[in-house]
This record gives sequence, structure tokens and C-alpha cells, in this order.
Amino acid sequence: MPSLEDLRKPQKFVCTHLADAQFVSEGFRKTSIYRDLKLTEATHGAVKAHVIRNGAAFDHTAANAVEHAHVLDFHFVYMLKGWIKMRIGNEEITVSEGSAFLLPGGMFHTVLGYSDDRELLEIMMPSDVGTIDAPPVVTDASGVVADR
Repeated sequence: MPSLEDLRKPQKFVCTHLADAQFVSEGFRKTSIYRDLKLTEATHGAVKAHVIRNGAAFDHTAANAVEHAHVLDFHFVYMLKGWIKMRIGNEEITVSEGSAFLLPGGMFHTVLGYSDDRELLEIMMPSDVGTIDAPPVVTDASGVVADR
């Protein structure tokens, strides 16, 4: 995680172009490919931003299909193309092209599916993001799920 001194450093100018973009599979999700927008170095680790596309079809066994939360201060997603269906807390949402959401750090969520043409912009602060899996679901004797 960046230090406070690093976060206070002046930012550097950076510009990226789609024509020069490389999408690589190095990222959180094994079914995704990422275009790094080069903000991590320019902000001394304060911000990470990338465009995500499908690298493979949705896989319900992939890491993002397991309920998890991220350890960060800011997590913003803007859908550029297609759609993504998620469970955030106890609510299921489908976010489609032109829609956006802010996901507070520590909020558990699960990816339930997405379109073949999914493309999204993801911005996170700081750039050093941790991920934790949700604790196991606990039910009482009557089968009611306890709050986490």
C-alpha cells in the first residue's frame, strides 16, 4: 500500500490511446483481459484504472464468481459495452452500457454473469487492492441465514 508521503507527491502527466492499447490477462479475474490506463505510476499508487474485456466466457467457478470484498477506499465501475449481473450484499443488479456503480470497500459481492461483449472501466483507490472471500454462510436451526 502506498505511504502518505507517496500519495502527496505531485502527479505525473500520462496519456494512453486505444490504438496503442494492449489487453493482457494479468489481473484479478482469470476470464478477463485488462488495458492498464497507467494511473498507478502517475499517481504514485493512489489510483488504479483499467478497461476490462472478456478473455473467456463467464465461468461460475472463477474467483469473481465467489462472494468476496475488496480492501480499498474507492471502487467505481462504468459499463462501456454489454452488461454484467451481480449480487451486491443481498441485492441482485444488472448493470448495462452507460450505467455505473460505486462499490464501497468491504462490501461483499459476486459476479453472476455477463454478456459476451462486456467492456467496463474500473477505477480503484489506492492501487494496491486486497481481496477477501466472504465468510461461510451460517444458518440457524430453522434454516434462516444469519447476517454477516
